[in-house]
Amino acid sequence: MCNLTENLFKNIKTKFGNDKRLKEKFNVMIKKDKNCVVGSANIDVKGDIKGFFNDVCLTVENVVKNINGEYQSAEIREGENVDLGIKQAEILDGRFFEVYCYKCLSMAFIRVWLEKGLYIKKKWVSIDVDEILETLWFKE
Repeated sequence: MCNLTENLFKNIKTKFGNDKRLKEKFNVMIKKDKNCVVGSANIDVKGDIKGFFNDVCLTVENVVKNINGEYQSAEIREGENVDLGIKQAEILDGRFFEVYCYKCLSMAFIRVWLEKGLYIKKKWVSIDVDEILETLWFKE
């Protein structure tokens, strides 16, 4: 996606890396191979976590708006995060983006969740990206 995952997290680190609302610095994980790029960050926030979540969503949307292609956006009002059959967290709010790049013929799924842990008693903002390079959507 013309380096969507790297560009997205670069924007997030630049905009929020020193934000006063953070409890602590956050790490970004990016892994790549020839067919796929994945990225992830979990961000602990003090104070107005809903405002921080909205600011992150706006930043993500501004990045995907500049893709040479199309995107769909959906708001998630509630949900759950289930890992190996065990509910780990509640999704309190969320945005989901599906992005198609006409230039490099790739697609990406971006999830921004405001989560509340069930076993870890805290709330956080998570950002996850799955980018598929040379997707079959563009094959004839």
